[in-house]
Amino acid sequence: MGVRQRMASGDEEPTTTTKLVDPEKGVSVPNSIGTSTTVLLAVTIVGMVPWYLGKSALMSGTGMAFSMVCFAHFLDKFRGRYHIHQKIVVRDLQSTGTELNQGCSSTNVHMQEFNLMLDHIFPIFDFGVMKVLQSDLPAVSKQEHLHAKMHREAAKAENGRVEDPLKRWTWLYLLTDFLILRCGKMMTITLCGATEASTYLWGYAPFCYMDKYMDNVLLFHFMEESEHSMLTVQGFKKQGSVILNFVLYPLFAIFTFVLFFLPPYVRMLAEPSLLLNPKTYIDLVKFHLFMTVIYIGANLGVIAHWVFPLPMSIGLHEFVLDRFMDELKLRGVKFEDTYSETYICHQ
Repeated sequence: MGVRQRMASGDEEPTTTTKLVDPEKGVSVPNSIGTSTTVLLAVTIVGMVPWYLGKSALMSGTGMAFSMVCFAHFLDKFRGRYHIHQKIVVRDLQSTGTELNQGCSSTNVHMQEFNLMLDHIFPIFDFGVMKVLQSDLPAVSKQEHLHAKMHREAAKAENGRVEDPLKRWTWLYLLTDFLILRCGKMMTITLCGATEASTYLWGYAPFCYMDKYMDNVLLFHFMEESEHSMLTVQGFKKQGSVILNFVLYPLFAIFTFVLFFLPPYVRMLAEPSLLLNPKTYIDLVKFHLFMTVIYIGANLGVIAHWVFPLPMSIGLHEFVLDRFMDELKLRGVKFEDTYSETYICHQ
């Protein structure tokens, strides 16, 4: 992890302790063969055993995928890395809880439920990031603390307006809390790292054809996720495990499937009268088509940047960040920059 320096003005440069830098090109020298590199090569070979000797397609396929992942990480050890100066801005959000709940102009009842559900469980992921990366990325931790605070304010305001204070989602809240915060540091790293690797994709993908699908609190959250996710993924990978990332990927895929596709049915169980409204079923079809795009985007991001070591695109992150910032301005969401820190991101 590149060290940080608080920026008093925009023209200051961050310091770094890394010695693997060509000062003229800004490219790091590939790592020499070390213990982790040797282990990755050995594990790659071990993964080939069930690939060749597996008696079932599942065993052979799993062995092949595992070998490919480990070999990709082995080759990644010899890849030169560009050092990107990444500026993280800590902002003071001035909009109130009621204002944060606004912005979703969709009349799709299932999309509204999706927004409400995320407002309740997203703070757990924010606390998970803070728990692991607070010392390495203090500015990012402050952003995540603001995310948790604003989600809770928005949920509290919504609870005052909605007759049912979303008790129907208590089970998912408790499950998420258990997995992210109470199953050990490695589980926190693996699930939060996978989420950070994918949020900028599944946050932006639907904007191509439905720019009002999320409320203001989610829009602000995804804006800052697109700003810092390269750094958080880098920080989590430093402390994580290639093997665990591969082994626990199915858990992430199942969890996000529940997250993206269950809200309509929970809402209809809580409000059976919706079943009598024909629009409910039209909305349901639209919701599933919409969420399929998000689900594919999320899993592609995890596979590429978390399970495999493919570098994240700074250009795509900047494009998504600018798109979200423009939308926040159009909606009149009020915030001001308080200070910034610049980190060195190795891609």
